Amino acid sequence: MSDRQQLRAGPWTLSFADGDLRDLRLDGTSIVSRIYVAVRDEQWRTIGGPLVGLEVAAAADGFRIAYRRQHRADGIVFDSEMRLAGHPDGHITVDYRGVAGSTFRRNRIGLCVHHDQGLAGAWVRVGHSDGRSEETRFPLAISPHQPFHDVVALTVRPRPGREATMRFAGEVFETEDQRNWGDASFKTYSTPLSRPRPVTLAVGEVVEQRLEITLAGTGMALAAEFADDADGGLLHACGVSRLRAVLAPGGDLTALRRSPLPLDVVLRGPPESWSDLSGLPLASVVAVADDRATTATAWVEHLRLLHPGLVVGGGNASQFTEFNRQRPDGSGWDVVDLPVDPYVHADDVASLLGNVPALGAIAASVSAIMPGAAVHLALAHGRHPLLAERHRSEIGTRWLGQAIEAAAAAGVDVLSLGPAAWLSPVPSPA
Repeated sequence: MSDRQQLRAGPWTLSFADGDLRDLRLDGTSIVSRIYVAVRDEQWRTIGGPLVGLEVAAAADGFRIAYRRQHRADGIVFDSEMRLAGHPDGHITVDYRGVAGSTFRRNRIGLCVHHDQGLAGAWVRVGHSDGRSEETRFPLAISPHQPFHDVVALTVRPRPGREATMRFAGEVFETEDQRNWGDASFKTYSTPLSRPRPVTLAVGEVVEQRLEITLAGTGMALAAEFADDADGGLLHACGVSRLRAVLAPGGDLTALRRSPLPLDVVLRGPPESWSDLSGLPLASVVAVADDRATTATAWVEHLRLLHPGLVVGGGNASQFTEFNRQRPDGSGWDVVDLPVDPYVHADDVASLLGNVPALGAIAASVSAIMPGAAVHLALAHGRHPLLAERHRSEIGTRWLGQAIEAAAAAGVDVLSLGPAAWLSPVPSPA
């Protein structure tokens, strides 16, 4: 395989290699592992061909790609053209057109999409050609037969409040579970296996198909407190796509430079005490006072000068109470970051679960105090290490699930789930 070219389309990261789009990730979550075209003859042989006239134009938040392929084998002459585009709003299109230069028999010609096997068990909405749609899940156990038939659209929900929809046109598509053959994916393809095959393709006959990917909702990202020895597999299983790191004055940044995920950095103390954050994979930076005071807006403006173009803001090191009592002295923050301690008044299970809806009230009040700012809440139960085992238990998992639902419904932008070492896999609400 030739070298991959890294691309972006708004919140999507992906790569391009050998004519294929690969490793499409949304907010860090793998959604599609490959998009390509297959030309299969009557014996199921894949008829490849060299790329001709490749044009790639890539920008910081979008791309345009065009190329042609010439498929030749045993008298088969078939020429295809691909146009791929990604836009800053996350809209991705794949347009395919092929023309037969000879008469031959084929079993399948068209677009194929490999969905990452990490979606096993995940919610999906399947749209059908008659306008109906059904909500179901990608099979957890390997499905012996096609789980989805008559597919014109598939919608997945990589995190609460965020949906990605793939729409197919030009043929009838269906989805199979490729794990049957040892492939780590589900595949959506045309033509359905229930249709007669092979089919004769005459000279001049055209095959045209289109894939369109769109996004809905801003969603809520899940974070965890940074730990150098955090289990990457567990973080992925919990849907964590970023890490939150609180830096005391003079804090060591060595471990943070190795972070596998984007960082939401919280700087404690005044500007003269801040560490140099160059080289860190930053998603946002906020400043908080060492005591219970709320960040001065002058500190936020200083952050903006140090990190132009980055999401910056302030908050409080204690909890919402102090932020509410000592409200910011200005406006225009990009983000407000606050810890939320569920154990301030009680540590019994009934109180723990019963207090979850207060997250929504806190989020609404933060937005009223600082309109337009993103809301970052950090579940600060890590302040109570004696309760760690509870949070690895069924009760802890139930509490985290309810907290995620409440925060997402309230419009929280980033919810930190607390210490990475305390996490158990938490299913995202469907």
